[in-house]
Amino acid sequence: MRKDSNRLIYGYEKHNDKIGQATEEFQQELEQKCRELSAPDFSSMIQVHGNTIITAQPDRIHPDCDGLITDQVGLMLFGSFADCLPIYVWDQTKPLIGLAHAGWKGTAGRIAQNLVKQLIDLGATDLHAMIGPGICRQHYQVSAGFDLEAKPINHRSMLKIGNNYFFDLYAENQAQLKVYLKPDAIEISPICTYEDGNYYSYRRDQKTRGRNLGYIMLK
Repeated sequence: MRKDSNRLIYGYEKHNDKIGQATEEFQQELEQKCRELSAPDFSSMIQVHGNTIITAQPDRIHPDCDGLITDQVGLMLFGSFADCLPIYVWDQTKPLIGLAHAGWKGTAGRIAQNLVKQLIDLGATDLHAMIGPGICRQHYQVSAGFDLEAKPINHRSMLKIGNNYFFDLYAENQAQLKVYLKPDAIEISPICTYEDGNYYSYRRDQKTRGRNLGYIMLK
């Protein structure tokens, strides 16, 4: 998946098994990806399934965070994903963008809303969002009582079929974004990482190292 306009580029693609590790090799891979995407510089993160958003610094892999924001043109924000959702947010007219990693813990911590609020604090007034590829509800089975931990604001995010329970990350993050954004300002990817073999899926592949790379940059 890749979207490219005259002022913004964002995308999501399968990468290798080093994603998410703060190593020299990982940095070299990001630098190579920047060259492929004509990006002058990059900033990335080592996610911890939290809800912390930080201001991205160039040429740095930030530890212990799950979201990055920037107003810098030419700074590519990277994140690594398997079944968790990448959430891309940008202002339509001002140079403000953000990228968040939303697994169930980050979703419970309202990371999508944290991302939006920080961009608003920086002056954003016309925000749009894209909820990227991730695991769909029918493949995200959870345990009974999961909703007590996830604390969804959309009661339809939790579904019971027979004796089984399923959680809809897309519906919950969309509901959280709708608190600040108009419904038509939110796009949702139709891609399920579990079903689409072009992407890694933690649940399908039963691997902890395989990752997909999400990215966004202001031009």
